[in-house]
Amino acid sequence: MSEIIVFGSVNLDLVVYLTRPPSKGETMEGKSFETFLGGKGANQAIASSRLGGKVSFMGTIGKDPFGDQVNEILLKEKIDLNLIQSKQASTGTAVINVFDDGEKFYYLAPQKVKVGDKIENGKKKEIKIGNCMPLHDIPVGIDIHNVELQPGAGGKIARSAGTSVSISGIDGNYSLIKMTSGEVRKID
Repeated sequence: MSEIIVFGSVNLDLVVYLTRPPSKGETMEGKSFETFLGGKGANQAIASSRLGGKVSFMGTIGKDPFGDQVNEILLKEKIDLNLIQSKQASTGTAVINVFDDGEKFYYLAPQKVKVGDKIENGKKKEIKIGNCMPLHDIPVGIDIHNVELQPGAGGKIARSAGTSVSISGIDGNYSLIKMTSGEVRKID
């Protein structure tokens, strides 16, 4: 049995290095491309292992080539994978553009989005996979993922492949978010 058990998000980060952000509709050639293990949980597991801890990681990956790559990286880092759950889904991915000035753009890839699907962000958008909108615009009972706690701060809840939480109610200006553990959080 491991002395440290870490549970949390895991994804494969696909990083493209560019001189600058593209203009609308512009196609640019990247300077280079790399893949990295991502997700706060996976990163914490690796840090603990590198510091000498005997670590098990609990998270969810997809049954796909990216999931295989995630497993390979974790095994090289001496992480016990007996608690990893593998689902018939895509492994979480993030496409990250890194520009010469240090600015970064992050794009998460939702499951079940097909080529040609129109993805929209903003207020009062259609409730469908891939769309992003304020919590107060999402009806009670809808499953959601990659939830921001502060607007613009990036997703903090339900970021791993195949994970979701649900809107269980509204309390004034707050959305009540039911976690997989059964805990309910109030998020503005």
